[in-house]
Amino acid sequence: MTARAEAARALARILRGGAWSNVVVGGARDDEGRHVAALVLDALCTHGLADVVLAGASGRPLARIQDEVLDLLRVAVGELDRAHTPPEIVTSATVDAVRELGHGRAAGFVNGVLRSVVSSGLPDLSHAA
Repeated sequence: MTARAEAARALARILRGGAWSNVVVGGARDDEGRHVAALVLDALCTHGLADVVLAGASGRPLARIQDEVLDLLRVAVGELDRAHTPPEIVTSATVDAVRELGHGRAAGFVNGVLRSVVSSGLPDLSHAA
């Protein structure tokens, strides 16, 4: 499983499952595990305002977006804001991850939402925590 898919699943355990973030991502020992941990922590730091940005970019209430897809979008926005990964890499990798998690029909939606987020300019979410 890719880092973004793992990060989305970890984010779900934290946001909806009541898991503690330090328990979910605290044991990362290798580069891949540290990458997942960074993606999760970035998403947690930005998720409140990221949800506002995603609702505007998607044109639909977040409650109408599948949880795993929404979590992948949250991870992507956190990465765009905090890791400063190039937008085309984040978008492509997130589309791949949505397919990997079995939501292939949402790939176009994810691509469009992230392109909208990038083109409209991401507000400074780093102070959202």
